[in-house]
Amino acid sequence: MATVYWEWLTIIQLCLGILGIVGNLLVIVVYISKKKRQNTTNTLILALALTDLFTSINIIPWPTDWHGAVPLTALGRLYCGVIFPKFFMWTSIMASVGLLTILSVERYLAVCRPLWYRTVFSKTRPWHFIVAIWVFAAVEKSFNLYCTVPTPSGNCEFIVPGNGGFQIFLAVGVFTVEYMVPLLVMLVTYVKTIQALKRQARNLLEQIDSRNNPAFSLLQTRRKVIEMLLLVIVAFSICWGPLQFAFLIGSLGIKGDYFLSTLQDAFIVLAFFNSCANPIIYTFKNKSFRNSLRDRFRLRRKWNAVSSVTGTATEPGNKESHVQRTVRPVDRPLAIEDLPEIG
Repeated sequence: MATVYWEWLTIIQLCLGILGIVGNLLVIVVYISKKKRQNTTNTLILALALTDLFTSINIIPWPTDWHGAVPLTALGRLYCGVIFPKFFMWTSIMASVGLLTILSVERYLAVCRPLWYRTVFSKTRPWHFIVAIWVFAAVEKSFNLYCTVPTPSGNCEFIVPGNGGFQIFLAVGVFTVEYMVPLLVMLVTYVKTIQALKRQARNLLEQIDSRNNPAFSLLQTRRKVIEMLLLVIVAFSICWGPLQFAFLIGSLGIKGDYFLSTLQDAFIVLAFFNSCANPIIYTFKNKSFRNSLRDRFRLRRKWNAVSSVTGTATEPGNKESHVQRTVRPVDRPLAIEDLPEIG
């Protein structure tokens, strides 16, 4: 049996993939358990976690010692266009960028344009946006389907049509669509949203005597949510910026030795870290998320303890469950799902 060697890039990819799977599964469990109080923001965050989960699964490498020739058939072309360039992984990454962008627009409209918000984001609209983002991501990444083809030597090769002009167009287009435009939209909308929240807080303080007023507390909670999402954007820009800029520079021929270099591998690892960064941010910046996660595991432990004593196996939350939990309204902190649709 041949020995399979795992390089440092493969090992790090495996660790990041596992971390991303575990972290995003926890986010999904927490937000699904809050389905009775779902709103547009929670729906988009849940969709983002599902997308990052799919990305994390595809990040995990599958080492093999087989190096067979790719046939010059329709099946070989399908392999080179879909499997070899990891079409589904890069599509989910692009979908994640789109969801981050629509999240920033959603919060901006909720705070700054409440009348538009009611029109644009109705109860069913979030899923329309999610489907549209995935379709756009698949179309945007479809160039792999016809640019990566099998060769007579039995390999898959990325062949750019034209005399080099298409490669420049592709590099600039990918950099603009996947990084610059989303980043600018996110930064502008979040900065304007935070400025609007500051104005609302200042105006509210002029009308009330105390910061303990429930309206002011709710306003502060909204601002914390925005700041948490802004940190998600910062993580995106840091993780994907080096890879996107290097890809652009390498494609333009400014640094031709970039591709297939150790530097490219390091930038890829940094970019992959973004798929498991969001759960970490939620844990450290969102007290409601921490409480929900802790309560979820605490309830599971209580259920297991009661089941072992009574011999029953009633799921938590069932009417026949032997574990009941009562929470007074004053004990539960304001959460994302508590934020009313502004306006």
